[in-house]
Amino acid sequence: MDVLRHSRLKFNITGESVNRIIIGFVVLGIFLRCSLVFTSTNFDFESYKITSDLILAGEPPWRGQRYNYGITWSLVLSILRLLSFENDFMFRILIVGVLTVADLMIALVLKKWFGAKTACIFFINPISIMVTGHYNQFDNLSIAVAVWAMNYLIKYLDSNNRTDLTKCILLFSLSLTIKHNLVLFLIWFVFLKCNKRVRAALIGIPAFIFLVHFVPFMLISKFDRESVLSAVFKYWSSNNAPFWKFWFWDKDFAESLGSHTAWHHGRLWNILMFLSVSVVGYLVRRLDLRLLIPIYTLALITFSSAITSQFLAIAALGAAVFFNAGFLGFFVFETVCLFADPAGLDIHFLQDFLSIRGWNSWNTAPTLIVVSVVIHFWRRRLTYLSNFSSRW
Repeated sequence: MDVLRHSRLKFNITGESVNRIIIGFVVLGIFLRCSLVFTSTNFDFESYKITSDLILAGEPPWRGQRYNYGITWSLVLSILRLLSFENDFMFRILIVGVLTVADLMIALVLKKWFGAKTACIFFINPISIMVTGHYNQFDNLSIAVAVWAMNYLIKYLDSNNRTDLTKCILLFSLSLTIKHNLVLFLIWFVFLKCNKRVRAALIGIPAFIFLVHFVPFMLISKFDRESVLSAVFKYWSSNNAPFWKFWFWDKDFAESLGSHTAWHHGRLWNILMFLSVSVVGYLVRRLDLRLLIPIYTLALITFSSAITSQFLAIAALGAAVFFNAGFLGFFVFETVCLFADPAGLDIHFLQDFLSIRGWNSWNTAPTLIVVSVVIHFWRRRLTYLSNFSSRW
């Protein structure tokens, strides 16, 4: 009896200690994100002010040509602008607060799916901290909503509860109207093992809502129609496509394929991204559904037609779930790049160190991710081979 009491006491102390550690990581993550509010602002923050001012003036956010997404984030910005009494510092604090909550939402689902360790790795990884606290980019908000949508999809497939399916579809639709990071993920539902009508709803309804929600704004005037088309549907990013350009012997020719002055205008990179991400979706179709969004985030950044420093926060989700020595290197190296980035902390000696070697945050990301994924598969090769053989 004494031994049993002792073991219970030891278990309780251990449990309490674990909870304290988790709380400590959460507090540390929040503190680090909020501390970056005091760094210099950037182009995106200035765009947020323009966008929110347009909304508050009763105008569509695309008129300023500084906003390239669905309506939802612009509405959030306008509310935060009002709450800040149009004080820039308070406005930025509120933005960081919302984005920190988004990171916490992701961490909560990761804790449920993969345990506290994965959740803590995600929440304190320096890339997410930098992008949320300094860059103030909102990719994490659309991903947080999508992760919760996936949680409801898993519930639906277990219980066949229509309410869970409805919540899933609505959340995926909301995710796209925040930022359309998950638009290619809809293709992966083609390979989902469930009723055809359910698959059609999962793909069709979010895509339909995303497209149709622009229509009322496009009907206001010809100028607004052209504003939406140019800012959202005709918008082209940097077209740097680091993974794809790596395979070209003639680097000048590869660069020309992404030229903004040519008809092809990066279209090849977009086609390759579409095909490669779709192929990955097919290859992983039999895996646990909880793994799909983490895998998607890694595939999207690896094969992307355009990568900027802020997009690294997308891959941070997958890197936390499949964390290994390779992904540790990804976090460390890309954080150095964010510190050096002129739009980041602009640390000059790090810029000199990286520029000598021709390194930056976007051209190194695909290589680091691929190496990390290879390490993961090599360590678990027997498990994957066994699963593959049993299912075929």
